[in-house]
Amino acid sequence: MFFTFVVLIDAVTENVIQIGPESAAKLNVVALEVDFNEETSEDWMKDEFEDHEVKECEGKRPLLTGDLQVILKEGVGTVGDMTFTDNSSWTRSRKFRLGLKVATGDFKEVREAKIEAFAIKDHRGELCKKHYPPALQDEVWRLDRIAKDGVLHKKLIKADIVTIENFPKVLVRDPQRLRNVRVSILSRFLPFQCSLYLWC
Repeated sequence: MFFTFVVLIDAVTENVIQIGPESAAKLNVVALEVDFNEETSEDWMKDEFEDHEVKECEGKRPLLTGDLQVILKEGVGTVGDMTFTDNSSWTRSRKFRLGLKVATGDFKEVREAKIEAFAIKDHRGELCKKHYPPALQDEVWRLDRIAKDGVLHKKLIKADIVTIENFPKVLVRDPQRLRNVRVSILSRFLPFQCSLYLWC
């Protein structure tokens, strides 16, 4: 099951776009082939993005199921209740990327988003303290490199960042609070953070 958040970022100012029609856009979540845009560059064409989408094969269940649409509110949205189906024949490596794109053609200036490639593993019957990827409702100590009841965990709680869901909210409303905690958001959220950029 996947939970992640999406932030609409102005490509020039790097600020969250909280007003305007784009800040309330509807987005579709798609699975991408692992080799799509392996560079860190954000420079790709729309048709290139769509060519790398993992399409449903005839007679097979879709690779992704669940809530595959995100509605932004003030430039921030969440993806939840989404699962990869147990179908090992999709790819030999079982590696994918997640991507997001605008659901309608109204916002051509909003570029698609992608996350780093990851492997799908079967964890049935396995109890683990750290979830990958973690759920938004999970406590922050479930993230990598945050020890339960450790120094960083206590600092985050003191800053009212108790669950993973608190991170994007604080990032948008009070980024200074995160600076005070001295947490590198990108290093901890890189595997499952998505940013959409507005190109003007």
